[in-house]
Amino acid sequence: MVRDAEELVRAYSEPHLKSARPCPFCGDENLGVFQGPETRISHTKTWYVMCARCVCRGPIGASPERAVAAWNGDFEPVRRRDLGR
Repeated sequence: MVRDAEELVRAYSEPHLKSARPCPFCGDENLGVFQGPETRISHTKTWYVMCARCVCRGPIGASPERAVAAWNGDFEPVRRRDLGR
């Protein structure tokens, strides 16, 4: 139970959220960054922004920074050549 509370505090105090736009559905500014599912191919962590009020989830990003950028709509698609492959 304490671990869950610590994870919630960390999710809602993520420093990258300072640049996040309010929720596009309800306008709430109480947002959190949470760890999402691992990718199927490379098994790396993913992240997403979620609104505390309406539980809207944003696009998945490869890091908390990219998740906030995707939430804001300020992202460019990652191309295979950008990944060094």
